[in-house]
Formats: sequence, C-alpha cells, structure tokens
Amino acid sequence: MLEDLHWADESLILLSRLYELAQRSPLLIVGTYRDDERPKLPDEYPSLQYMKLDRLTPDAIEKLSESMLGEIGKSPDVVELLNRETEGNVFFIVEVVRALAEASGQLADVGQHPLPAHVFAGGMRAVIQRRLDKVPDSARRLMTIAAVVGRELDLPILHSIMPTMNMDDWLQQVATVIEARDNDYRFAHDKLREGILDNIAEADRRSIHREIASTIEAIYPDSPEQFAALAYHWGETQNAIKTVHSATRAGEQALRSGSYRDAIRLFEQALALVDQAGVNNYQLSNLHHLMGEAYWGQTDMLQSRQSHIKALRLLGWIVPDKRWRLTLGTLNSLVGYLRHNLFPRGNSQRISVNHDKLLIAARSFHDITHGSHHDANLALGLFCLLKGLTASERAGNSPQALRFQATYYATLGFAMGDITLYKLAGILFRRAQARLRAAPDPDTEAWLNFIYAVYLSGRGQWDSAIELLNESVRLSSETGSLLLWVEAHEYRGYALYLQSRYGEAMDSFQKSARVAIRDGYVQWMGRFHIAMSRLLMLQGKTEAAKAQYFEHEDQIKMALRTGDQRVHHIADNAFLTECYMRCEQWDDALKSAQKLTHLLTVSQNISSVLAGAASASIVLYLTLWEQGNAQYAKIAHDTLRIYRQRYRRNHEIGKPVEYAYRCWYHWLNHDEKRARQVGAMAIHAAESYKMPYFEAMAHYHLGRFMPQGDPERATHLAHAHRLFEQIGAAYDAERVLKTVSPIASDTV
Repeated sequence: MLEDLHWADESLILLSRLYELAQRSPLLIVGTYRDDERPKLPDEYPSLQYMKLDRLTPDAIEKLSESMLGEIGKSPDVVELLNRETEGNVFFIVEVVRALAEASGQLADVGQHPLPAHVFAGGMRAVIQRRLDKVPDSARRLMTIAAVVGRELDLPILHSIMPTMNMDDWLQQVATVIEARDNDYRFAHDKLREGILDNIAEADRRSIHREIASTIEAIYPDSPEQFAALAYHWGETQNAIKTVHSATRAGEQALRSGSYRDAIRLFEQALALVDQAGVNNYQLSNLHHLMGEAYWGQTDMLQSRQSHIKALRLLGWIVPDKRWRLTLGTLNSLVGYLRHNLFPRGNSQRISVNHDKLLIAARSFHDITHGSHHDANLALGLFCLLKGLTASERAGNSPQALRFQATYYATLGFAMGDITLYKLAGILFRRAQARLRAAPDPDTEAWLNFIYAVYLSGRGQWDSAIELLNESVRLSSETGSLLLWVEAHEYRGYALYLQSRYGEAMDSFQKSARVAIRDGYVQWMGRFHIAMSRLLMLQGKTEAAKAQYFEHEDQIKMALRTGDQRVHHIADNAFLTECYMRCEQWDDALKSAQKLTHLLTVSQNISSVLAGAASASIVLYLTLWEQGNAQYAKIAHDTLRIYRQRYRRNHEIGKPVEYAYRCWYHWLNHDEKRARQVGAMAIHAAESYKMPYFEAMAHYHLGRFMPQGDPERATHLAHAHRLFEQIGAAYDAERVLKTVSPIASDTV
C-alpha cells in the first residue's frame, strides 16, 4: 500500500520493478494519489490500472461523519454543512471535522453549539494555496476575474475582458484549479474560488465587478439568463439604479420559471435600494406587487396579501382593515358596478389612460381575492373582487385587460354560486367565456376551467367538474403554471373523495404533493398530509391515518401559520375530532370539536370541499348524547343549525350530510316520524349527488334505530353494509355488522 504518490520523485522507479514482480507472484500493489496535485501520473505509468475515485455522495458523507463523530454525525445540519463546504472531498471532510472539534473543544461536543455558516480549515487552506501557487503569474489576472464571475467559467466574458489572451493556453495554465465538465469549465472546488476571492482588495474587487457587469451588458444585451448575474455584479459595485433594474428583471424571470425563493431574494435586494435609486411610486408599487406574487407562489398568503396591499396603496387603492369598512366599501363598489352596467353609456368615461397601473391593481386584487377564499373571509374577497373587476374594466380592451375581466367575471360567478344566486352565476360565467374568446389565452382558460369546476362541485355536478379539472391540469401543465396545476390536482382529489372514489383521490393528492414537496410549497404540503390522513381514516385505516398526520405534524402547523387559513384549520380540526373520537380520547376530541364549531361560526364562507369535514363535531356530539350524556342534545342541535347556515345553505352537496345526521338527531330525540322522513330525504339526496358514503350513512342511521321486528331495518342495514364495503369504508362496514341483530345477519 503506497500513500500520497503525488509527493514521490525518483523513488517511483521502484513501481516499475514491483509491477514486473506482480506479473508472476501473488502481489497486489495499491497506490493512492491526488490527481489535482499530479494530474499526469497515470501517463507516467501506463501499465498500471487507473481507478478514479469520485467525491463522496451525501449518503457516504453521512456514514463517514457518523464514523468520526458518532450519533451527532448523522445530524442533518452536520451532514449538510460537510456536504456544502467540502463537496464530498474526503480530505476536506476530515479537515472540517477537525476544525469543528477544535472550535467545540473536542469531537464529542461537535453539534452541541450552533454550527458555523462556513469553514475554511487550516489544512484546507494549505492545500488550496499550493494549487493556486502552481498557476503562472501570466494567468493569474484572468483567473482572478474568472473567480469573481462565479464558479462556472463564462469564456466569452473572459475573452472579451482580455482579448489578447489565448484561451486554450490559459486553460492549460490553470489546469490545477479548473476542471472540464460536460463541455464546460468551472473551478474544481468552490474553496479554490474562495481562496482567490479572499486575496482581492476591496477596491480591486469592486472594479472587477464593474468590468464584468459592463461586459455582460455588451455581449449579452437584454438576455434574461444574465439578469441575476447583473443584479449581483452591479450590487457589488453599489450602483443602486442598475442593481434595482437588474434585480427586478431577474426576479420577474425567476417568477416565470417558478423559482419563487430566488424571486423573493431578488425583489428584497431591489426594495432595499429603492431610496438610493430614486424609484417612483409606480415602480415601487410594481415591486411590491411582484413580491406579493412571489410569496403567493411560496403559498405564504399572509405575506402575499401584505405586499399586495402596499402595492395597491401606492396606486391609490386602499384595502380597509376593519370589517365594517370592508362591508361599506363592498356595498359602494357593488352599487357603482350595477349602475354602470345598467347605464352602459357611462362606461366610456371610465376608461383610464393609466393602463399599466390598473393592470397591476387588477393582478394584486386577484391574489388577495384568491387568498380570502382559503381564509374564509367573504367580506375581503368580495371587496377585492369588485375593486379588481373595476380596475380591469377601466384598463380598457387590451388582451391583458380582457383576460383579467374574464378571470374576475368567473370569480364573481363562483361567489354568486356560493350564495345560491345560480342564475346570476351562469350569466357571469358566460360573460367570462365571452371575454376569453375575445382574447384567447391558455393560462386564463386553465383558471376559468378550474374555478367553474369548483362551482359545479359545490352543486354536485361531478362529471362536468372532473372533466374541467382534467382540462385545467392539461393546460396548466402546457403553460408551466405549476401552482394552478397543483391546486387543480388537489381539488380533483377532494371532488373524487366526496364521491367515495378513494383510490383515485389518493392518486390525485399524491401527484400534487410530489410537485409541492419538490418546489417547497409549504402550505400545500401541510394540506396534503391533512387530506391523506382523512382519506385513510374514511377507509378505516386508523393507525395509518394517525401516522400520516402525527409524523408530519410540524409541516401541518407550519402550513397553517401562513394567513388565517380557516378552511384548512377546519379540515385539520375535523380530522383530529374524528381521530380522537375513534380512539375514544373524548377530552381531546371535544377540544378539537369546539375549535371546529367556533371556526364554522366565525367563517364568512366555507369551501365546498368541506362537506364531510365540517360535520365532524356533529358526529361527536350525537355520539356522546347517544352514550347517555344528555347535555350534548342541545349542543348537537345548535351545531346542526350552524352546519346548515354556514355550509348546507350555500352548497347543495351538504344536503345528504345534514339530512343523514339530522335523521340520527331525531331518533335520539324520540321523533320517529321526522327521523324516517329526513332519513329518506338523505338517501334520495345522496343518490342524486352521487355520494355513496353518505347514502350508506343515511341507511345506517335510518335502519339501526328501527324496532327489531321492522322489516325495513334489515333492508336499510344491508344497504348500508353493501355500500360501505363497495367504497372501501372498512371501519363503518364493521360498525354495521355490530349493529345487525342475529336474526338479520343472514340478510346482510
């Protein structure tokens, strides 16, 4: 075993003789060397077998770290630091661990204190410096410029800055620090680049950044791929005007590509310099609007709304922060809208020359409107919806304005459907389609399909809704609208599980989750875990449901912190109520049910996807009443009333849910006549809206209280058992069997 052959000189002659001996004797010779120190060593000994050892993968780094540090070596923070700082270079890993041990006092204490952001250990510095020292003086100036440009070499920029330099010769001269990869060149390790940057004086560094930025503008004029680089280099020169311009354009490019974290970082860079750059109100409002879109992309609705409100205030639009002001503003906007639509001659006077400003306002109002649906804030949603519609109409008849008008008409149609004004909703949806025909656009069409599908779902028109959601998924995939793609898949999952198509629903949720997890959509990740937990619970897989929820509880809580999120808080507390109830943890179930009922009471509008979830507290109170706790009779009655007022009155698919549990309520209240009537209504409604779970539930509650001798009892329970079995609701099917008397069990 021969170590560090890169340091050897004439003694390597011995290798040739040993090689000859190994041809006829049982001798294995293993030699190690660092190819960055002596890259041509294999050429000196062509008869020896060459084996390239790649840098360690993150998994291998974790194993090596554990072997050196013990259990703390497996810590994600430690492994991430080692991976980031060493890029898998084993020598550097050892050096970083040694530096961490020195800083902590001993190896055992590594990880007990906050880890540093960067580590440049002494041994690493020595290796880096040796490699840099091998670069001849004639190549150092361009090598320094290349380090300032970035890890990846941009040869056209370098050649433009030093046109007399022969690039092929230069690449040979810097071969100890530069590596070729996929026909491109880059610094072999970022620590090499750091070593160069550490030796540049501040004044020289700023001058180089300015030279690089000017060169990029010259050879890549208006290239979107260079906006981020320009923002970085102009930022380093402290040129506020050019930095704001470049950072804004780079942020817009990141928004279009779905890189929302990068977009937020770039917009923050621009916003920090607006005073120095002398940005006017219009430019500043656009920046805040773009920041709002970026936060929306990250599904941080609270930050998104705050940014949009700042943008609107700069444009002269005030979003009230008080409920009564919102209500008054909504009424004024509604009266104004109706007046101008009843007397169309007045519309011509409303067209504004501030087309761009109005479109910014229209976009900002749209995001706030969308977020208000998730926050169950009808007053805010209607206010922003009407204001956004006004802004889009005043913007004129450009394609962009017409598309926003289409979006707003569809959203207003959905809102009218939420309060059961179905004829008006139909008129508004048709008006939206007319605007879209005048200015075709696949993004807008995908949104219209989505919002119309949500409207139809609330009315139980599942086939049409699923067809529209599938089309929305297709269009959003083609246009790269990832957020809408995720949301359409998510809603498709809800529409399927309300029809008890659990396998298809699970597949749809998982598709949305894969993208949400990949792109860091925190809110969608939390919502996915809630939805999957409920799906598993409905299928009787209680332990799997608990694992799905409680193993991801941190993600769920993080998701629910972004804005009011009342819709998803309702879903969350509904699952917890059902879960604790099934596990007979009655105190915990009651706490969750009380939170759920409170949310239903204070929410101004509730999403149609909550048909079953919003009824979880009703089930708990009826169960406790049936167990002999008479004090829950009134609570059950009041909760049924809240469900009717807040949900069923606005969504037709709430009928089979309310009727099924009202049937149960009347049995417990000894009102057999009304129990039978409402039970029959529940079965009819569930059949009409194709909701077999609640059809089975209606049969179950209708049949189980009937006298043992009543022939209808066995029939209803048999129907209930068959339906629960068909849809895969194992827990409920088992409950039916426990209810059936020995006489009727043969029928089942």
